[in-house]
Amino acid sequence: MVSYLDGYDAVFLPGKIHGAEHHIYIIYYNPNADNENGCFEIEVLDAEGIIKLCEYVNGDAEKFFTLLPEWFQGEWYYCYRGTELFDCYASCYNEADFIVGRDGGLESEFNFLHEQAEKIYSVQR
Repeated sequence: MVSYLDGYDAVFLPGKIHGAEHHIYIIYYNPNADNENGCFEIEVLDAEGIIKLCEYVNGDAEKFFTLLPEWFQGEWYYCYRGTELFDCYASCYNEADFIVGRDGGLESEFNFLHEQAEKIYSVQR
């Protein structure tokens, strides 16, 4: 079983840990954040933005993840240890819809994100 302490991306589709219908959350544990105390970093990605970034990078997964922070600037959040929300993320980590290391590598994560964003966006329109 993969642990959140491994620092792998865990992808949550709408309705699992959030109620935003058009957003996908990626959470991962960063042990070096918060003065080495560690925290979850939460990326809130909207379906349309994912699709546009996928098109922009022409299917290049590595480039996608490199540009992700810039593309979704302002949609990056932190959840610090010792909070109820941190404990919630830690306990539901393995219930994610996709976890790097459990369900595949970065290329598989890229494909999963793109496919799910297309599904969400088609319902949204």
